Amino acid sequence: MQTGARPELEGALTSLYREANPSVVYILVTSGDSGFGMRGGSGTGWVYSDDGMIVTNNHVIADASKIEITLNDKRTFEAKLIGTDPNTDIAVLKIEANDLPYVKFGDSDKVRVGEWVLAVGNPFDLTSTVT
Repeated sequence: MQTGARPELEGALTSLYREANPSVVYILVTSGDSGFGMRGGSGTGWVYSDDGMIVTNNHVIADASKIEITLNDKRTFEAKLIGTDPNTDIAVLKIEANDLPYVKFGDSDKVRVGEWVLAVGNPFDLTSTVT
């Protein structure tokens, strides 16, 4: 199957995926209180420090009573919610772990219109997806 991408670009995207994928996490959320309509949701996030700091979307963890993180290596942890910003749809979580693979935040001021973007995630506990 041909992708239509230039070989050097294809190699660069594959390298970026391999670098980012170990830091991608699956997030399982339980919502509800006192047994009234417990429901769950899920999403994805990324470890951004080796001591277990995770960033995700606020809508993934909104109204969560319990947040469980599954790392790429299948270890699971209960996460603590550190903070949210509903206006930018960002949430920060923390798990008790060390020496984790992580991604670094880029500089959004250096991004130019028309540049290639690679989104690596773990929706529905599929281990990894790339868009």
